[in-house]
Amino acid sequence: MEGAGRGKTGRRLSAGLRMKPRVILVRESPEILTCSNCAGTLEGIEAYGSRRVPEYAATRAVMHRVGRLYAALRREFGDQVEIDVVDPRNGLYLIPALIRDYRRYRPPLRVFLKTLFFGIGPTTVIVNGAALLIGELPEPGSLMQSVRACLEDLDGAAREGRA
Repeated sequence: MEGAGRGKTGRRLSAGLRMKPRVILVRESPEILTCSNCAGTLEGIEAYGSRRVPEYAATRAVMHRVGRLYAALRREFGDQVEIDVVDPRNGLYLIPALIRDYRRYRPPLRVFLKTLFFGIGPTTVIVNGAALLIGELPEPGSLMQSVRACLEDLDGAAREGRA
C-alpha cells in the first residue's frame, strides 16, 4: 500500500493512520474506605460497631489530584490523547489494556513487565503501556511534558513510515 511503512517500533503504520498516546491514571480506591459507597462517602459506620470515623483526607487528596491531572490532560490535549482513570482493582480492564498497549506501542519488555507486575496500584501513571510513575503522582506540568514527548515520538514514527 502506497504511503504505508514501518515506524521506529517496527510496527506497520498505515497512511493517514495516527496512533494516539494513551494515559492510564490509576486512582485511589474509594470503596476501600470502611462503610463507603461508590462516591467514597461514609455512611452507617455505627452499624459496624464504631462511632469513630477514620480520617480519609489523604485518600481524598489523591482522588482530587488524579481529577486535576485528568482535567489538565483533557484541557491541554483534547481528543489527541486517550485518557482512562481506573480503579486499581479493575484487573478485568487493566491487564488486557496493558497487553494491548504493549502490542501497540512496544515499550521495552522489561519496562512492560515492571508495569504489569508493579504498576497496577493507586497513584500510578501509565503512558503507552509503560509506568511513568509508580506510587506517586506528578505535577500537571511534568505530565504534560511527558505526554507531549509521546505525541512527538508517534508523529516522528508516522512521518518515517510515510518516507
